[in-house]
Amino acid sequence: MAWARFSAKKVPTILLLDGIASLDHDSFDDLMNFLSTPENNFQTILTRVYEPRDPCTKWGGWEYVRLVGTCGAVRIDQTPL
Repeated sequence: MAWARFSAKKVPTILLLDGIASLDHDSFDDLMNFLSTPENNFQTILTRVYEPRDPCTKWGGWEYVRLVGTCGAVRIDQTPL
């Protein structure tokens, strides 16, 4: 995250966070609050296997993309949480 913050001062930057499913809800909420601060002027792509418990208040401005289906028959769902 420090590198993404540094890079975003010079060029458009995307931070990819994968494999964070092991975080409990409170730790995940802390991470989302940190990523949502104005000092983090980069975009974030985050993979997660379950949805946040309170999406309306803490996830404003995030785009939710879900892959729904089974192997060979997956569709993209972008409906709001």
